[in-house]
Amino acid sequence: MTATAFLLASTFVLAQSPQTVQGKVSDPSGEPVIGASVFVKDTQNGAITDVNGAYSLSRVKTGDILVFSCIGYTSQEIAWMGGH
Repeated sequence: MTATAFLLASTFVLAQSPQTVQGKVSDPSGEPVIGASVFVKDTQNGAITDVNGAYSLSRVKTGDILVFSCIGYTSQEIAWMGGH
């Protein structure tokens, strides 16, 4: 089985720090990735995606590294740059 990178769409909910980050994890064909873990690197702050690939992660600060992983996929790390 070849590992496939995630596609990620995250949006912020709160414009203050720390923030709640909500998004959806999907595969390259746009299908939701169910049961993917999303967490802030080097912490125990994490969430698991639901049947729609959606997640909500609280207490995320600008500069935190979000780690996305799921069996069968390549893990991905993305720096959270905060809301606009």
